[in-house]
Amino acid sequence: MSAAAGPRRPAALVNRLEGIRLALGRRYTVDDRLAGIRTRLDDGRTTVDVYVQPVGASVGFAAENYLHYGNLRLEEGAAGVEIHHRGERRVRGRRVAELSWTRPPLRGVDGDRNVYREANVVFDDRVVTLVSRSESSDRQAAALLGDLADSVEEIRTDSPVRVDEVAIDRSDVPVPLPEGPAATREILRRGGGLELRIPPGRLLWGTYTPWVPFAQDWRERLGPVESAAGHRFELLMEYQRCDAHAADVADALVRARDDGRILLLSFQPFMPGSDELLVPAFIEGRFDEQVREYGRLLREVGAPVFVRFANEMNGDWVGWCAWWLSKDADLWIAAWKRFRRLLLEEGAHNCIFVWNPHDRSMPDFRWNSAHVYWPGDEEVDWVGLTGYNNGIGTQGGVWRELDDIYRPVYDDYRARYPTKPFIITEFSSHEDGGRKDEWVRRGLPSLARNYPQIRAAVWWNAIDDTWLYEIASSEAARDAFAEAMRDPLLARSAVRRLAAGETTP
Repeated sequence: MSAAAGPRRPAALVNRLEGIRLALGRRYTVDDRLAGIRTRLDDGRTTVDVYVQPVGASVGFAAENYLHYGNLRLEEGAAGVEIHHRGERRVRGRRVAELSWTRPPLRGVDGDRNVYREANVVFDDRVVTLVSRSESSDRQAAALLGDLADSVEEIRTDSPVRVDEVAIDRSDVPVPLPEGPAATREILRRGGGLELRIPPGRLLWGTYTPWVPFAQDWRERLGPVESAAGHRFELLMEYQRCDAHAADVADALVRARDDGRILLLSFQPFMPGSDELLVPAFIEGRFDEQVREYGRLLREVGAPVFVRFANEMNGDWVGWCAWWLSKDADLWIAAWKRFRRLLLEEGAHNCIFVWNPHDRSMPDFRWNSAHVYWPGDEEVDWVGLTGYNNGIGTQGGVWRELDDIYRPVYDDYRARYPTKPFIITEFSSHEDGGRKDEWVRRGLPSLARNYPQIRAAVWWNAIDDTWLYEIASSEAARDAFAEAMRDPLLARSAVRRLAAGETTP
């Protein structure tokens, strides 16, 4: 379909892809760009998101688990949430679980829809979740959501569609196309006396090694890593929190630039020692001056720099996941857009903005899919991928080969974001549960050959709790990594200092 091809305000939504029908009464416009994940309805005053969540043996959790865990943080009052109603009723023999809540209004934000209502229509193998957002708690909005929930019915995938209805079919879900320019073009960025050039068919390697290049002794920290790997890492990743100083970032950028390297900076919206969830604070502008200072310093250094904001947002282990924020990914999107806009307003056009979910959504519910966090094509320069082989480092851990991790997410992202270069912003393998050296020998060459849209990859080189992610976590792993770094498909000398008189395009 596309909704644009059907009636603007259809009488009904016929979702043949997921087997449901809703009566819309010609009230709502329909946005089906995330067909198979979310359908968005809007009447100008209220937004309603529709999710069809599989439950049961096929996905490993029951409807009750979905409802309980999905609303756990709401019930606990995370981010100032207040519950106003919870209840259940029966409609045509179906259970309908309802919840309504408000979060604190965003200060200085016009049109903030901070009143939420949720209706969950429970079927044997799926739950149809409708979540509405509006500015007021008037009874009409509640009644309209109730009418939508009451109209939900199961249909066959070949059900007919009338001319005044809009359909969603399997053809509306993007599929991977042949590799395009994002996979085959040369990557070229210049600035601040530095050039980043990744030739077609080559993969740039980087590393996260703690405090590199922020510590004064960063070369002493990185030297043994590069000796073990037999490779010079031209891309260095580090994290920044809300208590960091912009001047420290500028110093690190200068150190990297002067040594012929570039940075991937990961800005994460949290403050050590504080339980406050800071996404609303970013939207309200409480961090504007700090972000602007970053922008001015990044502009002054001038070298290309990858910037990812609030990464792994589809993971419940971070406080910027929608699970903590009224199940509303649009809050994350608003924070991303403000952060990016402020940097650009300060002239930091050397920033390469990386949108970066985790390969596994937790909770793995439709409303927490990575794609509901997409801020828009014009907002993103590169798409980031993150996935680890955790092995059996924790209870329930599973050994995953590199292709098990990256083939599904790569194909999915390539279908949805075909024009964007990809970067693995962090990945690694644990030792326990298999042979890490064989994992490296199988996986790294596959990455260089079978994922052409991935143009850069960063190995997370450290110990994380029980996970031994270091390059040299064992002699066998170290030797396998050094062998992989001799691959002729790796980009070498991709970052260089520009000679005097060379111009910056």
